[in-house]
Amino acid sequence: MNYLKKVLLYVFCSWYRKNNRIIIHKQNGQVIESFGFWGLTVVFKGKNSRVEIYEPIKFLRRFLCNRSKIRIVGNDNHIVIKSTKHKISNLKIVGVSNNNNIEIDENFYQSGLCVVDFCNLDNMKFKIGKDCMFGQNVEFMLGDWHSLFDEKGNCTNFSKCGIEVGDHVWIARNVVIMKDVLIPNGSVVGLGSVVTKRFDDENILVAGIPAKVLKHNIKWSHKNPK
Repeated sequence: MNYLKKVLLYVFCSWYRKNNRIIIHKQNGQVIESFGFWGLTVVFKGKNSRVEIYEPIKFLRRFLCNRSKIRIVGNDNHIVIKSTKHKISNLKIVGVSNNNNIEIDENFYQSGLCVVDFCNLDNMKFKIGKDCMFGQNVEFMLGDWHSLFDEKGNCTNFSKCGIEVGDHVWIARNVVIMKDVLIPNGSVVGLGSVVTKRFDDENILVAGIPAKVLKHNIKWSHKNPK
């Protein structure tokens, strides 16, 4: 057996012994298992985790530093990335955690670095809705890396649920989304904002540090203004 066959056999055995899966949903309805997906790096360090990718979808890999990457250190995590007509570049999903669920719905678009960080937390949910558009350098932090306590020793900054971005949401560049945030359908997050709480009204413009509502009943389009 030559060297390449030994390497492939090692990869096959190590992945399948730990029951980690990369599942590709083809356009014709066929579902196949794969060792990877072109333009996307997937690293498993744990067991029973699953990444599902729905075609058509394309991950750009013009430069190694811009390559999209999923790095899962933990067990029983589930990531779903659905089909999009837009090309994905420099999407990073990282976590040292267990039993988390991540879903990126159809027609997701981002123009630069987008980071989803689970901050060492378990049992979290993260969802991006349909037809969302992100600028460069958008970061989602599902928790805080360090604890804060009150005078009685009670932790005051634990995460409760996760982060949800509704359908048709535009997030401008250099935005940070913190734990337990909901951004409702049809909304816009302004340039350089830090979002620290959930908002319930749809079609709003939020901006600032921390972000607050600036306008209600807005609509937005992918097209340039004329």
